[in-house]
Amino acid sequence: MVEGSLVSKEDTPLFRSLVPTLPCADVTSALEFYETLLGFVPALTLPADPPYHWALARCGEVVLMFQSGPSLAAEFPSLQDRQPGGSLVLYLETDQALPLFERLRDRPELVQPLRETSQGKVEFVLADPEGRLV
Repeated sequence: MVEGSLVSKEDTPLFRSLVPTLPCADVTSALEFYETLLGFVPALTLPADPPYHWALARCGEVVLMFQSGPSLAAEFPSLQDRQPGGSLVLYLETDQALPLFERLRDRPELVQPLRETSQGKVEFVLADPEGRLV
């Protein structure tokens, strides 16, 4: 979905940010995962109290939205027969990978231990409640 003006100045980037909407079977547990393990702060939830069908969370400049399957299908009927989750990998860049890994190293959500990539980056992988890799 593309929102905004159809007019763009040549020296201005076409897009300002990317805010993915992550389909969820359980928005409340997904939000708890990102909040508890990764430090995201809920900015808005619908409804105001759990169980949620939609939520927006932030961590620094990174923004994620979570939306239940039925709520998402009501908004976008073409998604009616799709399952939440799916094959999605989210890369979150941080300068604190080592201390974060030390805090999370014994968590059952850890699916790939700390390693150095061929690009010289240090990474590890968690699985969120929907099976997405983070």
